[in-house]
Amino acid sequence: MRNLLLSGLIIFSSALVLSCADAGPPPEKDVIVEALAVPGNLILDVRSAGEYAGGHVDGAIHVPVSQVVDRMPTIAPDKEQQIIVYCAKGVRAEKAEKSLRAMGYTKILNAKTPGAVAKAMGKDLVK
Repeated sequence: MRNLLLSGLIIFSSALVLSCADAGPPPEKDVIVEALAVPGNLILDVRSAGEYAGGHVDGAIHVPVSQVVDRMPTIAPDKEQQIIVYCAKGVRAEKAEKSLRAMGYTKILNAKTPGAVAKAMGKDLVK
C-alpha cells in the first residue's frame, strides 16, 4: 500500500512539474510576422484576466484557456482563419492550440508569449 501511495505521489509531482514547465522558445520572428500578415488573422490571449490587464498585445482577444472550447465557435466560426495564440510561457497556448485543432481549426500558431508577438508587430504591449 505504501509503495502504491508513493508511486501516486511521484506521478502527481511529475505532472505538476510538467504543467509549470516552459514550452520552449517562441517561433522565429519571421514566422510570427508571416502569420500576422494573413488578412483577418486573430490574436488570442489565453492568460488569466489579471495577466491580460497587466499588458497584452494590441488587438488581442482575451479568452482564458479554460473557455477556449466554449467561446471560439462564436469568436471564430471560420475554422480556416489564422489564429495566433499566446500565454505567459507557451504552456497554456499549447493547450489552447491542441483544443483548437481538436475542434477542427487548422491555421494555428503558438507564438508562446505576448512579448514575442509584440516584438514581431514592432509595438509595445498595451494595458
